[in-house]
Amino acid sequence: MRYYEIYNINSDVAEHYFGRDEKLFQLFVEMKTTSDRKLQLILNKQIDYITERISSIEVHECIKRHLINDTHKYEHKLWSGNKIYDSKGFVNLYCYPNRIFLEASGSVDQETWIFEALRSMDSYFLAVDCQDYCSGWLKPIKSVSII
Repeated sequence: MRYYEIYNINSDVAEHYFGRDEKLFQLFVEMKTTSDRKLQLILNKQIDYITERISSIEVHECIKRHLINDTHKYEHKLWSGNKIYDSKGFVNLYCYPNRIFLEASGSVDQETWIFEALRSMDSYFLAVDCQDYCSGWLKPIKSVSII
């Protein structure tokens, strides 16, 4: 089973930390691993400050639109409650105000198509995999060259 927490990072913060996103990752991992309640409160406030709210309705509409628009690609996918599945595995998707929790099993394609759908919704989603200690932008930020 693979687990991801997906955060919608504020655009100014995302652009400021372009190329240094390991700092953002450290913040999320520290929040998950610390047992100090005072530190958790501080980290929660920092995470609230740098993230944008996520509408569960918009997420579900985005995924539904993705399924409908690419019926030939996703014709075997079934959706029941928070679970989207086919013969190769499944994805459970839980939306919270400041993050999306995704658990996937089976083929890696199970989460990849969800990432593709979310990419079309917003440019600043950061997926954090606390199990394997890695993170990445769903839609990598492009650097701008100033001459």
